[in-house]
Amino acid sequence: MSVENVDQNIYRLVNAINDIEGVNTHSSCGGHKNKDKSQVSEDMFNINFEVDYNKCGWKALEYIVMAIYRWNQNYSSQIALTPWIDGGLCFDMTGIHFTDELIELFAGLVEHIDCPAFAVN
Repeated sequence: MSVENVDQNIYRLVNAINDIEGVNTHSSCGGHKNKDKSQVSEDMFNINFEVDYNKCGWKALEYIVMAIYRWNQNYSSQIALTPWIDGGLCFDMTGIHFTDELIELFAGLVEHIDCPAFAVN
């Protein structure tokens, strides 16, 4: 995903996701104050991504799911991960009740996703 097309408030998070080996974002939205029916509200974000169909991609997805799980256990803002039903490994990540500060906090967690302490045994 081209960085010039990324909303500023989710720029760091989109880059963190793209930096995970085996993961590529397709589209994203940082929310809109005056949204239309096809957009997410200003307290939400949405990022669509695909993981490679190999061991690396599956491990990356495992780490992303664990980051979301840990976030949802510790914060009142919640993140949902929904698979696309298209035969591939495409997902829609949606954050609900997020401020720009919380998005930055989650981006920091994702940036450390490949750290050994993050691994699930």
